Amino acid sequence: MTEYQNEKGMSLLEVMVTMFVVALISSSLLGGFVISQRMIRQAGLETRASSFAYHILEDLRAQSSEDWAKIETETEKDSYIFSVNGNEDHGMDLQATVCIDENQDIPSLYDAQVVVTWKEAGVTRNLEMITRLNPALRGAMI
Repeated sequence: MTEYQNEKGMSLLEVMVTMFVVALISSSLLGGFVISQRMIRQAGLETRASSFAYHILEDLRAQSSEDWAKIETETEKDSYIFSVNGNEDHGMDLQATVCIDENQDIPSLYDAQVVVTWKEAGVTRNLEMITRLNPALRGAMI
């Protein structure tokens, strides 16, 4: 028995301090992962919303001259507003409001504004895209 009397092991206090330090480091790393996951999800939603708005604007650019003439006749006070719901490609939870106004400086141009709205964690968020459209390039006689 004398051969084991001089050997020293770790005390309970040293083990507990080590476990506390490991837990502290692990919790801070886990918090970083949670925050990064939230940011990745938010970036994904913003990407879907910007893609949705871009496709709406591209659809407006591709309108035929008859469609632009119809927009012009249905417009009250040089403004045209409509809503578009999301789809399977961009997300069913997206809602877009499109406003087309005749440009004040150049009457042949139209200012198109798309505001995409969605709910994220109980908070309503939105993304706005604005561009100028020239229906004359599509052969419209407006």
